[in-house]
Amino acid sequence: MKPLAQLILAICLASTNAQAEELATYSGYFVSGFETSSFLPDKTKERWWLTGNLTCPDVRDETKDIMARGPILYIVVRASVSEKGRHGHLGAYSREVKVSETISCRKVRKDEKPNFDF
Repeated sequence: MKPLAQLILAICLASTNAQAEELATYSGYFVSGFETSSFLPDKTKERWWLTGNLTCPDVRDETKDIMARGPILYIVVRASVSEKGRHGHLGAYSREVKVSETISCRKVRKDEKPNFDF
């Protein structure tokens, strides 16, 4: 193989590996609504923009108002997380979490008080 072709192949392989996103398990509170997709991961003081494959078949959103916030959920997911930056609607979130698998999902209990106001 010619040196230029080897160099191009090496660059392509390196960039592919750099873009591979590492999956991990995350848990925390989640709420969605109009221009909102807030995930508060456990043991952090951050608010992340959640995208991807979040499925909660046992949770029903009873509201018909598209502007209303959905139910607050406690979720456990397999996901990849971006570097710190400005993510989501108006860049209001410190990271983006991309869900690839939902492990569990439930509505919050009355004794749980997640704080989404920061």
